[in-house]
Amino acid sequence: MAKINFYLKGIPSQETLEHLQKKDKVLYNELNGQMHPIVCSISFDGRRELISTQIPMSLQFWDIKKQEVKSGKGAPINRKKINDTFAEKRKAIYDFIEDAFLNGIYVEKKHLNTFFKEDKLDENLDNLEGIFKKFIAEHRTADGFPVKYKTRQKYTTLKNRIMQFQCDDKFIPIRINNEWVKRFRTFLQGEQLNDNSVAKHLTILKTFKTFLSTIGIKIPAELEKLKIVEKEQIVNIIEKQELEILENFEFENNFLSQVRDVFLFQCYTGQRYSDIESITHDCISTKAGHNVWLVSTQKTDDNLVIPLNKKAIAILERYQHLSTPLPRYTNQYFNQSLKEMAKVANLTRIVKKVCFYNNVKKEISMPLHEAISSHMARKSFISLSTQRGIPERFVRDVSGHKSERSFKRYLNLGDAHLEAILKAWD
Repeated sequence: MAKINFYLKGIPSQETLEHLQKKDKVLYNELNGQMHPIVCSISFDGRRELISTQIPMSLQFWDIKKQEVKSGKGAPINRKKINDTFAEKRKAIYDFIEDAFLNGIYVEKKHLNTFFKEDKLDENLDNLEGIFKKFIAEHRTADGFPVKYKTRQKYTTLKNRIMQFQCDDKFIPIRINNEWVKRFRTFLQGEQLNDNSVAKHLTILKTFKTFLSTIGIKIPAELEKLKIVEKEQIVNIIEKQELEILENFEFENNFLSQVRDVFLFQCYTGQRYSDIESITHDCISTKAGHNVWLVSTQKTDDNLVIPLNKKAIAILERYQHLSTPLPRYTNQYFNQSLKEMAKVANLTRIVKKVCFYNNVKKEISMPLHEAISSHMARKSFISLSTQRGIPERFVRDVSGHKSERSFKRYLNLGDAHLEAILKAWD
């Protein structure tokens, strides 16, 4: 009953193209590469309606006979999606017209326009900006949830690194082969990224490849065979005596006292600074007669019950006149202020940071006040709690760590293990 075809609007006739291909290849190639809108022609009931699909395509990648986008080197990344959608639309339009005819309904052009109005088949996936935008929007965690803000930031960082490496914004799947990955790793090392940072970039690249396969895009790099190992780091913490120094230090500057209090609250609770930033009065509650902080973590969406010791409660009471339980600062500003606070408090113990660059170990020594950060508070809570004999599974219930491996990245047992082993063998 209805006849439905797809074609490129405004292209030369087949005879003209064949003539130019023989006589004027320059003009032929130019015409072949020009973009034209794909139009859906619908003939029925003695009428013919032309509906724009809102998708441009070059003659070079349009199969006139099959009325679909061709495959081949340089073909649009989303060709399969376009072709599959056209096949679905063809059937849907045919069924709609047939149903309307049986029910005596007059089909207007506006009815036919709706079949293509909401489609987004023209998404540009041949550049890194477009393909990563799709990756960030559609990639899901193992539990089926959208990725969190900080993960999206990491994906964007990888995209920017690839653009710097390639010196262009093109996304050509066939380009990303084993040799490309090898050169990309060398590039990252040349950017002075340590081995763990390089490993994280390559891990995300693996995730990216897996996502691409779900939308019908294959890249030749054998990333599944790539061994990616993150090296263990030294876990620096605020030790017990240093914690006591901070608790008792009298700051002349009231601002530094506030920074100290927020840091100590983090040491007492073991939570990320992103959760400290978002704490509200209605999060403070009681459970089984104990004061607790009910946390829905920003990073992982875990719901945690954090016990509040007397020192943590004292800090909250100190700021009960504020609209929020604690003073608030941006993470970056807080970390800058922490260094100033720790320097004034004379936290000068020399600590080491160890990094590996292209498998070469590099040690850096510095005073504690230069190394201190908001994340050190979380590590300190985990380490000091374990040193005090609190079972690891209890500490993990508060810290929210799912695996032992990730938990141990935050663990510094100090000299506690020495005493325990000697006592056991004496």
